[in-house]
Amino acid sequence: MFQATWQLVKNTFLKNERTISRKIVEMVLALALERAISKWEILSSYVSKIYWGHGIYGIESASIFYFGKHPSLLSMAEAAMLAGMIPAPDLRSPLKDCSRGKTFQARVLKRMVEAGFIDIETALWVLKQPLDLRDDGKKYADRLLYLLSFSK
Repeated sequence: MFQATWQLVKNTFLKNERTISRKIVEMVLALALERAISKWEILSSYVSKIYWGHGIYGIESASIFYFGKHPSLLSMAEAAMLAGMIPAPDLRSPLKDCSRGKTFQARVLKRMVEAGFIDIETALWVLKQPLDLRDDGKKYADRLLYLLSFSK
């Protein structure tokens, strides 16, 4: 089963309870979803809803927040960095430590080589590209977290 399907079902349709019955419902819904729509539609929906750190949800908001541009304009280097953030966006944020962005970008590129999507030369070339993060991203993130602290 496609991991994004499971996560999409978990994040969209169900509560955060940890029970066996919930896991069974997740599995049934995930299988039904995979039969109803394409993997591309599932992935698109998933990245449009997930958390990207600093109070940001959805790939479009993340792309604009980190790079100041629409996702369709991201370079492979920028897209790989964002993909590397997915499992732990707050810990992997390049705004907290710039080297984190490159570390997890490299992991994504390595997996792309292993899966045959790109060759090693392309991966190494992409890895050498600088990550042009928004200059005001860190200041914006700090202000956003400050404002969110009042909403609790």
